[in-house]
Amino acid sequence: MREILTKQQVINTYNGVQQEQCKLYYAYKEIKKQNPGFGYKRISKLLGQKNLAKTRWWNCGRYTPFPIEVVNFLEERGLLSLNENDSRLRLIAKILGCTFGDGGIYATLNAIFCLVLS
Repeated sequence: MREILTKQQVINTYNGVQQEQCKLYYAYKEIKKQNPGFGYKRISKLLGQKNLAKTRWWNCGRYTPFPIEVVNFLEERGLLSLNENDSRLRLIAKILGCTFGDGGIYATLNAIFCLVLS
């Protein structure tokens, strides 16, 4: 079963800075899992980060990088990982076909429209 959309592909749609934050966050989580006694300052040093605020917020669970929040949102709704045998692919294709075939996206990029001919 081949995956069509993965967590990493979603993260890769963000800019380089956001992608780097995600790599650091996952590295932080891995170090914390392997060494539960380590505090955020020690982990920050291991990651080579001088900005302690980032790891402090990660440590208290009050912040995660935005791309990871998006991935978690999609996973909670069962939309990741999307594979080639997913029964929803036909519906997704119809929606995209309608939107980009007989519809479109407003110039402000804040809405889509579909033309329905009856």
